[in-house]
Amino acid sequence: MVEDVNLSTVTILGAGVIGTSIALALRRNGIGVRLSDPDSAARQRALALEAGTVLSPADPPADVVVVACPPSAVVAALAGAMRAGLGTVYTDVASAKERIVAEAAAAGLDMSRYVPGHPVAAGDIAAPAAVDAEMFAGRPWFLCASTESAPAAVDAAAALATACGARVQRVTPKAHDRHMAGVSHVPRLIGAALAARFADVDGERFPVRGSRFHTTLADAAAAPALWGDTLEHNADHVADELDWIVRELSVVADALRGTEANPVPELEGLLARGRLGHDRVVRHGRARSPRGDGVPGPEDEWFWTW
Repeated sequence: MVEDVNLSTVTILGAGVIGTSIALALRRNGIGVRLSDPDSAARQRALALEAGTVLSPADPPADVVVVACPPSAVVAALAGAMRAGLGTVYTDVASAKERIVAEAAAAGLDMSRYVPGHPVAAGDIAAPAAVDAEMFAGRPWFLCASTESAPAAVDAAAALATACGARVQRVTPKAHDRHMAGVSHVPRLIGAALAARFADVDGERFPVRGSRFHTTLADAAAAPALWGDTLEHNADHVADELDWIVRELSVVADALRGTEANPVPELEGLLARGRLGHDRVVRHGRARSPRGDGVPGPEDEWFWTW
């Protein structure tokens, strides 16, 4: 049981925004944190915030080791941590899971001690200033345990998430990745595509503030290297979502170009389906949101779950 887990020490490999925010949340709850990061600047920023102490070879194994690095580095970091005996239970924070789980198993890692995880952060995490001990408060923290994950390991990972103030959601890696493709990964690409139209235009063509464009602009602020890595690790589900959207928009584009005698039915069809989807999401939100308005906020788990 999660309630029976007593976390005393956690080692965090990666002192970026997510890793340091986890560290601060754990420290606030009296849990000892050891930090490791090859980037000395990131490590020093975390130490200046009193997020923990520097991991030493002499340190005994931690209760949980958190791998807080980009998706493409997770398996190698896990393998190195396990070889070094850094902890009892291992988890990660990447926002794509299927491929990482498959590669970890193929690499011969001890899957009984590995519990894939993904904390859904609140707010923009693109800059170091975004570090916040409250980043995960009330937010979903997905645990995508494999069939080999030991129950005690899953409980330890859940206790870690709970100590950060998060709400644990247990899903399969495939279900997680399919869901994130639709609600997070593809919206990032759509925002980037819209914003890219203005990458090299003169000032007179910039959209005015308050225009519909600005509602999607924030998604274009994502760090290209990190998000490129994330999207590549969820390639199939993201591609499926994009194919569907492209088909819908291509029909409308063809209608507008005159390949259809009357484009209005195609336009109204897409807009009507969009309105139906909007209304279903809002009804779902009103049924689950404490505010009852169907608009997702930092405390609203419904937006990220089924």
